[in-house]
Amino acid sequence: MADIFLSYASDDRERIAPLVAALERQGWSVWWDRSIPPGRNFDEVLEEEIDAARSVVVVWTEASIDSQWVRSEALEGMERKILVPVRLDDVRVPFAFRRVQTADLLGWPGGGDDGQYSGFIGSVSAVVGSVPEEHPTPVLDRPSIAVLPFTCMSADPNDEYLADGLTEDLITRLSNNFDMLVIARHSSFAYKSQAVDVRQVGRELGVSYVVEGSIRRVGQDKFRITAQLVETATGTHLWAQNYDRSADALFDVQDELVVDVASATNAQVFEREAAAAVVSDRSKIGQWRLTKGLGMRGEVYTSREDYQDALAEIDAAMELSPDNVVLVAHKARFLAGATSNYLDLDRDEATVEACALAREALQRAPDDSEVLAVAGFAFALCGRFDEALPVLERAWRIDPQSSAAATYLGGGLILSGSEPDRGMQLLDDVLRRDPLTPFRFLCLFWQGVGHALAGDSETAVAKLRDSIRVNPLYPAPWIIMAANLVRLGRIDEARGAVEEALRLFPGLTLDRVLGSTRHTSGEQVAALLERGLAPIWAPD
Repeated sequence: MADIFLSYASDDRERIAPLVAALERQGWSVWWDRSIPPGRNFDEVLEEEIDAARSVVVVWTEASIDSQWVRSEALEGMERKILVPVRLDDVRVPFAFRRVQTADLLGWPGGGDDGQYSGFIGSVSAVVGSVPEEHPTPVLDRPSIAVLPFTCMSADPNDEYLADGLTEDLITRLSNNFDMLVIARHSSFAYKSQAVDVRQVGRELGVSYVVEGSIRRVGQDKFRITAQLVETATGTHLWAQNYDRSADALFDVQDELVVDVASATNAQVFEREAAAAVVSDRSKIGQWRLTKGLGMRGEVYTSREDYQDALAEIDAAMELSPDNVVLVAHKARFLAGATSNYLDLDRDEATVEACALAREALQRAPDDSEVLAVAGFAFALCGRFDEALPVLERAWRIDPQSSAAATYLGGGLILSGSEPDRGMQLLDDVLRRDPLTPFRFLCLFWQGVGHALAGDSETAVAKLRDSIRVNPLYPAPWIIMAANLVRLGRIDEARGAVEEALRLFPGLTLDRVLGSTRHTSGEQVAALLERGLAPIWAPD
C-alpha cells in the first residue's frame, strides 16, 4: 500500500500531477491513479488504500471544495490524525477541517524552492516519516522495471533451471530497449523463493513496474507458463497471459515466449507512461512521458481548432524543455503530418517550417537515433524523400532494434517507390519482432499502400482492414481501401468506405484528398486514388 493517499477532484488530475511527482521525488509512494483491478469494487479498493496509507493529503481547489468524496476522505484522515491539507486555489476550507493547518501553494508551479512548499513537505514528513536511507528513490529519466525470478511450481529440478532461464532471457530482452531501465539479474534474483509484495520491491529497487510469473507442468507432456506485469505503486495488474506449450517443444519455443512477453511488457509500459504525460511536469520522467506521448500521437485533426490546440501543447512543452531536441523533431513531424492529412492549410508554409525544424533537430543531435527517425519521417510526410531516406537509413543503422526507425524507413521506401520490396520486409520484421508495437497501425497501413501500388488490391484491402481494426479513427485507410474496392468491382463496399471516411472527417473533399496525397506521396498514389474514387465520390 502507498505511503500517501492523495484526495482530489478528478477534474484536477492534470494540475496535481506535478505535486505527485514532487512527493514521489521525496521517496514516498502515492496512491492517486485510482485504477481499479478488474473484478474489484471501487469502494472496497478505496477503503483498503486509505486504511493502509500513512498519510492522507487532501488537495483543496475550486473543483474539490464541494466534493463529498474529498470531504469524506479528509474526515477519515483527520480522525486518524494523519491529514495534511493543501490549497491550490484561493478557496474557503470547509469549517470542519479548519482546525488542521492548511498549506497554501496558490499558483505553485511544481517546484520546491518556496517556503510554503518546504513547510508542506515538512508536514507530510512529520506524519509519514522519512524514507529509509538504504533505499533512496532515484531520479529517473525513463520507466524502470524489474523481472522477478519466475516461480517453479513443480518438483523436477530441471524445471527450476527452465524457470531461471526464462527470467534471465527476459531480462536480457527487455534490456535491449533503450527507453527502459531494467534492474540487473543479481538484484532481481535476490528475491528468488521469497513471497514479497511488489510494492516493497518497487520501494527497494526503485522501480515502477515488475514482471513476475510461474511455470508448472500440466499433466506429463505440457507446461503452462504464466507472466504478468504489475505497477508497483498500486499493485495493479496491467497485463497477464498464460502460455501452454508441449514439454518436448518448450526449449525450441523459449525464444518465442520471451519475445511475446517482452513485446507485451514494452507496449503496456509505453502506453501507460505516455498516457500520464502532463505538460507542466518538469521532472525527468515527466518530460520522458511527454516526449513519448507526442511520439504516439497521430497527426489526424479534422478541424483547424483541434490542430491549433495540439500545436499549442507542443509549443508549451518546448518552452518548458528547450534542451529537449526530440521535441523539436516532433514539432517538425506534427507540422509535416498536418500537410498530408487533409486539413485546409497552407501546405507550402507548413512544409517550409517543418523542414526547417527537422534540419535544426538534426544539427543539434546528429547521432541520436530517435531524433533522426522522427526528423526523417517529417521530411517524408512533406514528400522530401531525397532528404528523408538518408536520414531514416542512418537512424535504422544506429539502432536496428528501433521499431520507429524501421517503420518510418519502411514507409519511406514504399511511398518513394525507391525500394518497395525492402520497405515491405522492414515492416514485416517490425510486426514479427514487436507484435504489440505502437507502430502496428502504420506498418499495416503502409503495407496496404505497398500492395495497392503493386496492383494486388485484394491483399491491400485485407491489410487496410487490419490497420483500421488497430486505429479506427484514421480516415486514410478507408479512402485508399475504397479505391482498391473499385478496382475489384466491389462498388457498394467502396461507397461504404467513402461514407465512413466522411463520417470521420466531415466536409472532406476529393480535391483535398488528392492535393494532400500528391504533396506527400506523389503522382503515382494520387493517380491510383483519382481513378478509383472519381466515379463514386460525389462532386465537391
